[in-house]
Amino acid sequence: MPRLLPPALIRDIQLMLDARFTRRDIASRLDVSRGVVDQVARGDRKPSLLASTDEDRPVLSVRRCPDCGNVVEMPCRACQVRELVAGGHLFQTLHLNEPYAKLDLQPEEHERYLQVRRWRRERARAALRGPHASSH
Repeated sequence: MPRLLPPALIRDIQLMLDARFTRRDIASRLDVSRGVVDQVARGDRKPSLLASTDEDRPVLSVRRCPDCGNVVEMPCRACQVRELVAGGHLFQTLHLNEPYAKLDLQPEEHERYLQVRRWRRERARAALRGPHASSH
């Protein structure tokens, strides 16, 4: 006989399945086996009246973010990161030091590539200084 699962846990699994989380992600987040997640998805595992009704696991607040539209656990971390980037507290990493060895450029194209690369570096440095820094 399979282990009895708390009804709250089965509801969490069903909510996450409805929100299109992968079964592997659900299993790792809720600390259950992928087999249990598969059983709930197939309908083989139903909440049992014999299972403990203690809320030993919090019910996840998985829903659609009103700002970005993604289905996430609230608060939406993606929106929080976007706010930090927009506020200048974090910056997106520009891969400016990657070699261009994989590019097959003609000499004039190579010169234009270097100009654009310098311009992006200057722009990234200006973004780090803040929005009120003087530009060239």
